[in-house]
Amino acid sequence: MTGRIIGPRGYTVKIFVEPDYESIVKFKVWKAFQLIYCLLRMDPTGKDMQPYHSDVNDINAVSSNHYSVVEMLKVLEKQMLTCHMNNLLVLPMFHDIFSIQSPAASGRVTNGCAKKIYSLLDFPFNIAGRIIGPRGLTVKVIQTVCGCRIRLRWKELNALQIEVFVERDFESIVKFKLWRAFECINCLLKTFSSDEDMVNAIQLKDLKFYATQAEMLKVHFLINLSGVDSLNAPLTL
Repeated sequence: MTGRIIGPRGYTVKIFVEPDYESIVKFKVWKAFQLIYCLLRMDPTGKDMQPYHSDVNDINAVSSNHYSVVEMLKVLEKQMLTCHMNNLLVLPMFHDIFSIQSPAASGRVTNGCAKKIYSLLDFPFNIAGRIIGPRGLTVKVIQTVCGCRIRLRWKELNALQIEVFVERDFESIVKFKLWRAFECINCLLKTFSSDEDMVNAIQLKDLKFYATQAEMLKVHFLINLSGVDSLNAPLTL
């Protein structure tokens, strides 16, 4: 068994991962152990193998706690959030927004809330889906980088109300966060030709990548599939 892992002219296996975001490091370590597990398979059914366990909460050892598909999908979603954020924020229209520095703290400390109603008839696409994005990633990016919470509410048949909430801070900071959040939302809703719609291209690409990775996990782990569908539920805002 050891020789099978080491291979010809090999050495004891140690897994090292270069500095990266914690979720990505854990995922890479998990993937490495999965490859080792595949090397050790002697029977297509896997019945001749000892149960394999991994726990990305402890990258220094293989845990006795089985890491289920649902948990791996959660790790994947965290990784995808960083990826989606990087893809969106390199777009020039977002770069212009975030090049503006936050103002100096002034005014009283207060919570913030702002609302705006958008007509669906003004857009050639589903504006709620555009804001939420694949797996809720787009709205999570805006909430993360703007320091706010976003809620979508249907007011009428063809009207969507977008509400942005900001936690207690100095008045100048609160107003700036509200402004920045709506600027980002307005950027998401800009209309382009199909060839120039980079937001749509990024959302479709990241959705496809997630679907591919999720399917790979489900194929390799034919157990603990209960609860996977709950991850596909619409984002609750």
